Order: sequence, then C-alpha cells, then structure tokens
Amino acid sequence: MGFFDLFKRRFGKKYETATRTAPVGEQSVVPKFKFEKGSQEAVLLSTEFIGSSVLVRPLMTEKSTKLSHLGQYVFEVALSASKGEVKESIKKMYGVEPRTVHLIRYKGERVVFRRQTGCTKAMKKAIVTLPKGKSIDVLRQKVNV
Repeated sequence: MGFFDLFKRRFGKKYETATRTAPVGEQSVVPKFKFEKGSQEAVLLSTEFIGSSVLVRPLMTEKSTKLSHLGQYVFEVALSASKGEVKESIKKMYGVEPRTVHLIRYKGERVVFRRQTGCTKAMKKAIVTLPKGKSIDVLRQKVNV
C-alpha cells in the first residue's frame, strides 16, 4: 500500500479523517478513523448510524407502482449511500427487514437550452425487495424531501 504510506508520512503520527459526509439532514455522526504511524490498519473511533438522511424520497412512477405489487419498492437515496446503509434505514423507518437492495446510479447529463449549457442532477436509486407477505406504505411515512 505505497500510496497510503504517502499520507502517513505527510501527516505524521496521528490524524483523523472522515470517510463519508452525510447529506443535510438530522443529527448525523460521520464514522471517523485514526491512523497511527507504523500501523497497517485504521482504528475506528466512532460509528453511529446516519439515519434517515440516507433515504431522500420514494419514487412514484408507473414502473415503481408495478414493482410495488411484486414486493419491490423504489427510493431515491443519497449519492454516498451503500446497500447496508439503505437496508438499515428501511428497517429503522418502516420496521421491515429487506431481502435484497439493488442500487442504480445516474450521472448528470449535459443539456443545452437557448444557448445556456447546464447539467441535470445526478442521483442514486435503490430498488428494495421485501420478503413475501410484507409491504410498506411509502405515502404515509415522512421522508426527507
């Protein structure tokens, strides 16, 4: 790991860094690590679940409505969210343990409108599959908007 040794030499004995920044939301604590000189592994200082700042909003489209009859629900999630974080957030907010989580990332595209150039919003979408017999009422649950 020669690349990471450069950071150890540059910053000296001890330094702290955050691995992921949480989007604007409720009280959120970012996991922090401490690196010591001569050690090969990082020591985890604190881990606390980010909470509902992972789920942005449920996506209600024609396709997602069809999927909801099959026990699959579609959410827009934070760009930095992982499958485990989405799974924990669904479990915390709706009280149901998801069977699988699939993530799809959309890049922002360049657009031109009347000699103005811009970029559409990048987003990440999660398709959550629940066990048979379980369901979620996504319209009644309050999610960060």
